[in-house]
Amino acid sequence: MAQIRILLAGMPRMLRAIIAELINSQLDMRVVAEVGRDGALRDLARQLEPDMVILGVDGQEIPAEARELVRERPSTKVLAVEATGRRAWLYELRPHLELIGEISNDALLEAIRTEPLAAEGPLS
Repeated sequence: MAQIRILLAGMPRMLRAIIAELINSQLDMRVVAEVGRDGALRDLARQLEPDMVILGVDGQEIPAEARELVRERPSTKVLAVEATGRRAWLYELRPHLELIGEISNDALLEAIRTEPLAAEGPLS
């Protein structure tokens, strides 16, 4: 079984450690790298070709990094998680924004495992 490859980026160290531990405890997924908010995210995503990027965000606006990643790598999903770890949003292909709401371990894992939607047109 192929593992879901995940890149963690731009979130506080404690939240990143919690999410990494949760992901790495699953048989079907693994964290391939972690990066801070230093701008290396796009280069690392190009190099590692992750299936998903989990990106720390400060609010509900679509981060420029998420737009760029989805535009450059339409098969990569971007899961944006508030720095508090309480809420998350999933961006994929359009980007498609889906409010996940209050985030729990089960909700986070389900968002990672969800298959991408079919593309409906170019990213706006």
